[in-house]
Amino acid sequence: MKIYMVNAFTYENQGGNPAGVCLNGQGLSEERMLAIAKEIGASETAFVLDSDRADFRIRYFTPVEEVPLCGHATIATVSQLLSHGLIEAGSHIMETGAGVLPVEVSEGGQVWMNQAQPVFDRVKDPGVILESLGLVKEDLDPQLDIEVVTTGLRDIFIPVKSEAILNNLHPNFDQIKTISIDNEVSGYHVFALGQEGDFTASCRNFAPYYDIDEESATGTSSGALAALLHKRRGRRGASSFKQGEAMGATSVIFAQIEEMDDQVVVRVGGVAAEMGVRQV
Repeated sequence: MKIYMVNAFTYENQGGNPAGVCLNGQGLSEERMLAIAKEIGASETAFVLDSDRADFRIRYFTPVEEVPLCGHATIATVSQLLSHGLIEAGSHIMETGAGVLPVEVSEGGQVWMNQAQPVFDRVKDPGVILESLGLVKEDLDPQLDIEVVTTGLRDIFIPVKSEAILNNLHPNFDQIKTISIDNEVSGYHVFALGQEGDFTASCRNFAPYYDIDEESATGTSSGALAALLHKRRGRRGASSFKQGEAMGATSVIFAQIEEMDDQVVVRVGGVAAEMGVRQV
């Protein structure tokens, strides 16, 4: 079986976040999918299956368990479906563990995916969260709070004052894993708002609960961050988020917020590049 290795959310043809993509997952057991994901070793491996509710179904596996949705693996998978002639450019509906969601792909391969309605929640102990990153309260952006947001996957969002603070974090991954379990989240998304003319924010994502100490591009968290900035700062329209710089894999994730029928529509987009093929 071929597993395509695809970097999603690349920036100037560099960086991005690698995902495994299986285009013919129909008939594979959950145990086999998990075993393949472990062998591939990417943060997520996506499996395309038939769906009676949508144009296709995608299941996402980390090396340790299934997750309901993954932004970068969706970008990678849909771009592969297009390049292999399995779908055409335009709008499609995909079935995921987070629901049936629209996705759109251009002739040039840029993919946009809708995410679930944003949900906000409080964290249990902000002080312990700061301690797990080597931060003090004065390092935080005073205009924003630490909080949980989800548009498909729950994350703790931590706003810091500057990119210098962001790049000088000292994460304690064992502590972050314990805190993630206690707050029922995937991990942390730490961000620093950019200056006018720059990226909307620079970000780092830590998810040791899923055996991902740090990730270079996280689509679901980027959509949730756009929703957070819309709710707390009134930001609408397009946003661009830089991630992965501290890992030497600078990536860019685009997000779009629209208000429609008293709901917030969250879309995340980016491009992907195939890096190779593995046989399993």
